[in-house]
Amino acid sequence: GTTGVGQLSFADEPSGSHTLISTTTNGSAASSLDITSGIDSTYKLYMIDVFNANPVVDYPNFQLRLSQGGSFITSSTYDDVYSFMNQTSGSTTESATENGDKIRIGQAVGNQTNEGVHHCRVFLFDPSNTSLDATLRCETVFQSDGDRVYLHTVVGRLESTTAVDGVRFFMSSGNIRAGAIVKLYGVS
Repeated sequence: GTTGVGQLSFADEPSGSHTLISTTTNGSAASSLDITSGIDSTYKLYMIDVFNANPVVDYPNFQLRLSQGGSFITSSTYDDVYSFMNQTSGSTTESATENGDKIRIGQAVGNQTNEGVHHCRVFLFDPSNTSLDATLRCETVFQSDGDRVYLHTVVGRLESTTAVDGVRFFMSSGNIRAGAIVKLYGVS
């Protein structure tokens, strides 16, 4: 909107604060990046930032699973809806998965020097609520095919009302190169 004199006005930044709970950097190539502590009933909203999660092999999907009671869930109980776009074609692909064994948060990620997952942000909503299914929202920015930048936006759920206590990030094939950083925040 504008003010009465034609100046732009902006909404206030949302109130609340982010509390850094943990930072993890993988020192060598790893099959997954796991958060196994720090997610509990302290916050209703958790934010996870992943930087430089670059695959060893070319074109795997970047994926996640949730943990309940210290065990990552691998059964076909995940549902998601996603939108996938790149700047070269200008096209958007939308799709959904029902009863999958993971949530895809990046598709066909490149492994060349300038490629990979540059940033991924996940919001995990009220993970200790045992009245609702575990839900999340994610945006992933990555580069593939040499010069194409991609945006993958996902909303998903784990069809279970058991509290969630962890998150695992992994590629559909191969390892994640050394140097990936994962930051877990509580949002109040």
